[in-house]
Amino acid sequence: MTRSPLAVAFAQHKAGRLVEAERAYRRLLAAAPDNPDIAMLLGLLLDQRGVHAEAVQHLAKAAAAKPADSAAHYSLALALQHAGRGGEAASSYRRALALRPDYLAARVNLANLLGETGTGEDAEALLRQGLALHGAQPDLHYNLARLLQRAQRRDQAIEHYRAALALKPDLPGALNNLGLLLLENGAAEEAVRLFEQGAAANPSNVELRLNLGNALAQACRFDDAVAAYRQAQKLAPDNADAHHFESFTLLLLGRLAEGWAAYEWRLRAPDMVAKAALHPQPRWNGRRDLRGRLLVWNEQGIGDQIMFLSLLPELAGEMDLVAECDPRMIGLFRRSLPTVEFVVQPAEGAGPPSGPADIAAQIPSGSLMRHLRPDLASFAGRGGAYLKADPERVAALRRREGHDRPRVGLAWHTTAPGAGLRRRIALPALRPLLQAPGVRFVDLQYGDHAAEIAALGESGQRLEAPAADPWTDLDGLAAEIAALDLIITIDNSTAHLAGALGVPCWVLLPQPPEWRWLLERTDCLWWPSLRLFRQAVPGDWGPVIAEAGRLLAEGIAFNRPGQPLS
Repeated sequence: MTRSPLAVAFAQHKAGRLVEAERAYRRLLAAAPDNPDIAMLLGLLLDQRGVHAEAVQHLAKAAAAKPADSAAHYSLALALQHAGRGGEAASSYRRALALRPDYLAARVNLANLLGETGTGEDAEALLRQGLALHGAQPDLHYNLARLLQRAQRRDQAIEHYRAALALKPDLPGALNNLGLLLLENGAAEEAVRLFEQGAAANPSNVELRLNLGNALAQACRFDDAVAAYRQAQKLAPDNADAHHFESFTLLLLGRLAEGWAAYEWRLRAPDMVAKAALHPQPRWNGRRDLRGRLLVWNEQGIGDQIMFLSLLPELAGEMDLVAECDPRMIGLFRRSLPTVEFVVQPAEGAGPPSGPADIAAQIPSGSLMRHLRPDLASFAGRGGAYLKADPERVAALRRREGHDRPRVGLAWHTTAPGAGLRRRIALPALRPLLQAPGVRFVDLQYGDHAAEIAALGESGQRLEAPAADPWTDLDGLAAEIAALDLIITIDNSTAHLAGALGVPCWVLLPQPPEWRWLLERTDCLWWPSLRLFRQAVPGDWGPVIAEAGRLLAEGIAFNRPGQPLS
């Protein structure tokens, strides 16, 4: 039996022989320009090939000729969406749904489109109507969960991801996203099981393998985490995250030589490539006999900046240096290291800086460690306090506050996403600390926490306001810290600022901590004035706070302000 030319072209299309199918469709459409079926098939093929603008023309013609055909309107909606014409796509999806209310794909796509364009309430209503109409459908639960996750309604998102997986246990997106939410909630072992399930069902999915490594690391299964990262590297040797994430675990374990080498992969991320492009000079190789000046450019946040630039004092005696820094830090750095030229780092999206012309080599600040701290032994007798607060501001603060009672600065929050959620402590949980007799507590926390602090005051525990804004006036914050007797903080930039100033500081750490704190130690490699208090059980702050509170209450001898505690 001889097949029609259209059937032959369609068979080629289905078999993936797109060039031949397109040629045949075009011949047929030229012979029958008003045939909506040929126009629709050619439009679908062109959309598949990425020729979205022309695809829209043919599919619009087919939909106009077949106004009651829901599939024609759906296909047009897809092409319009692919062409970036979201408003028109939404109208075509709505037309398809009006013709066929049980059109599941049209409902899901319209909801996702609305969710992406900021009309989340309409999107949620569409998906919930779909559940009422269709009953249990994994796609509806999954897409509703994504919408709820985007709206930060995590508990509801978890509920619908679980429902999707109950219906389709190997759904990669649901396994991945649910695992990430559980990691944020501290349920690392359950996240591990989900990522393992996902990786087994989708062995070539690199993202699942990377998230498995992160979950294993959070579950303190560090060797297994390294193995997961290396499996991801086998699947995708050039995947920067597979190496960068591994570096955190290697560094946490104290395997510094391996860790710093893997840490270099961070520079392959698109944002880091853009930053590096602003500094075209040759990369510094660690040699001190440079003919010209070395530029150390900033790449990360305030805490990392303070920590990485702690290496400048030992370089400054041997080399001429130029260093970039956050504009909020420039006065503090210039006062502390007068032999280094500090310049303000380029703003986000800015062009190349018009800096000094005699730069012979450059290096991102985080890469200094590879040359100066290659192993744990290289920390011995080096580093420590190097910043100097404004002495006049410090003296004025001490005069103003007096010496009647010891003063302790407190910080409990970080805006860091992801793992930063595990580092935060709700202010009410710190009440055992705040009950220490005879101590005045000072709020050093950046951000707006007025409601929390007011609620604390209603229970009889008071936090004094800082003399400087901890976010905008970092030089003032440094003076405030230097005038205090003790700082108690979570893992945030306050800890590094206290350490770099040589002020006694207790740091409350989650389990596992970030890589820079290593494992088990109560001292800090970077800052001798710090004492580390660690969770024994992930997520359990109670014993950590109780121990710090006990030491604070049991007669620690405070010396005069600014001096170490005995």
